[in-house]
Amino acid sequence: MFFHLFGKKKREFPKIRTEEDMIAEENKPDSPYGKIYFNWYPSSLEETMKTAYSIVSYDCDVSGNSMDYFRRFNRVAADIAYGLCKDYTTATLLTCPIGMEELSFNLDKYAEKKMQEPQGDARFFHCPFYALLRIGKGVDPEMLEAYYRDRSKDLYDPLSYSCFAMKDGFFESCPDNLFEFNELEDIEKIRNFLSQFDHLVWHRDIDFCHNDVQFTVDRRIIPHEQVVEIVMQACKNQGMPLHISEK
Repeated sequence: MFFHLFGKKKREFPKIRTEEDMIAEENKPDSPYGKIYFNWYPSSLEETMKTAYSIVSYDCDVSGNSMDYFRRFNRVAADIAYGLCKDYTTATLLTCPIGMEELSFNLDKYAEKKMQEPQGDARFFHCPFYALLRIGKGVDPEMLEAYYRDRSKDLYDPLSYSCFAMKDGFFESCPDNLFEFNELEDIEKIRNFLSQFDHLVWHRDIDFCHNDVQFTVDRRIIPHEQVVEIVMQACKNQGMPLHISEK
């Protein structure tokens, strides 16, 4: 009788990807992870004058990207918001629904600073730790910069934002008490109120754990070619390769 001795097979554990690993993968020319993917619906621009655009990372999941990619993706999203809304009165609503001070520190500092300054034509509404609403011309770069400084601390934070650019006269006809909030449910009422009207631009991030930003544009005001140019320039500014979906 013969006996064969077999050594125990060494158990292999999946390698933990470091930040350096992910950056190296993103920098490969043929890697899908280093690109921003740009799509729109409906694909036929003749079907409607309102078009829903999106920029996403590969598989949308932020855990598949490096922090470097995450931060630059955020900067691209902010630049697009500036470009689309710059000529129109815009409501920018930033929320931190769980109310954790460490996640909204920069937003609260920004709000305190703005409340002490002459605000010009802009209106600010602030609930510490929970939400901040600005209504004024375009999107304030300093406001989104504060938002993204908070987000860059952790890929899985609960911060979110929405920008609503409206036709001239819309916000002027709205009294201040319509936008005042003290509780989370008040914030949702404001968001729902703004989303139901005929906005020129509605720009928002979809979920805190996804690199997925969507914006609906009225192409009677901002033509498709201008939208594409704004997206291309925003990606160029951050050195982000752009893949435009073939329609």
